[in-house]
Amino acid sequence: MLALLNRLQDATDEILVDAYVADYGPVSPSTVRTRRRELQDIGAIVVVGRSHTKGGRPCQVFRAAPSTTRRGVVSEASWQTTVIDLAELTGWWVYHNPDSRRSQPGFPDLVLIRAPRVMFLELKRETGRLSTVQREVIGHLEACPGVEVHVARPSDWQKCVDWLS
Repeated sequence: MLALLNRLQDATDEILVDAYVADYGPVSPSTVRTRRRELQDIGAIVVVGRSHTKGGRPCQVFRAAPSTTRRGVVSEASWQTTVIDLAELTGWWVYHNPDSRRSQPGFPDLVLIRAPRVMFLELKRETGRLSTVQREVIGHLEACPGVEVHVARPSDWQKCVDWLS
């Protein structure tokens, strides 16, 4: 959605739905509104004005914010929710183990599949560091042909949009 906003400059929810359908296929308008609200909550999207829908109802106009960490430090949980929402919105199947204590140490936060691609994402806060075990696991995954592996921080938002689009 952020990629669409960057391309469109300014948009209403109605315009976002139309652009999303044109680029990616059918989507529920409520899904687009929900994702837009979540991105707005973390400061990735800002309100820049008011307009009217095709039906004449008043609505807000949105634009991608220049910085996704505008409101300060983004928690890893909030960052993860945003990335999962983007992945699902762009058609990826997402796996996340909600209790990492029950998985092998160092396994990435997210496994994403959208044939023919498989991607592993390790998400970190802006100042978070990879553990030794995480670096080892990432190295093993990078040695697998055809597997994409990325470490992503909130400042990497545009990269995430590119990887998942």
